[in-house]
Amino acid sequence: MGVHRRRTNRGGAERCGSIRGMNMKVQMKGFVMAHKHQRYSVEKDAYVDDMYFTFSHYDTSQYSSDAVPVRDFSFEVEVPDNFDPRDGLVANLEREKTKAAAEYQKRVTELNAQIQSLLAIENNPSEVV
Repeated sequence: MGVHRRRTNRGGAERCGSIRGMNMKVQMKGFVMAHKHQRYSVEKDAYVDDMYFTFSHYDTSQYSSDAVPVRDFSFEVEVPDNFDPRDGLVANLEREKTKAAAEYQKRVTELNAQIQSLLAIENNPSEVV
């Protein structure tokens, strides 16, 4: 029998698992939220009020007037012993790096255009009246 641990993080997830052998179980606690929005109705050929539902670890109605809590909700997820977040974290950083490189290249292109624009201006001080 392994040693069990139980912890709760800031998002309301409670983790319990065994140090030896068993998969870790994560208890997710939060809110089912209803959100008001508009969608296009082909039948009515117009936008109509509609609603969609999400799960959130906090009450989003505090920050959005179009959201209301439906009810508290919790569920349990089993996390495999061999779960390793490193591949996902590396992929996130690669995506961020690609975005940063694109933003940098865009700015360099803008600066080069400004430089070329300035170099294209003829500088003839004798023509100034």
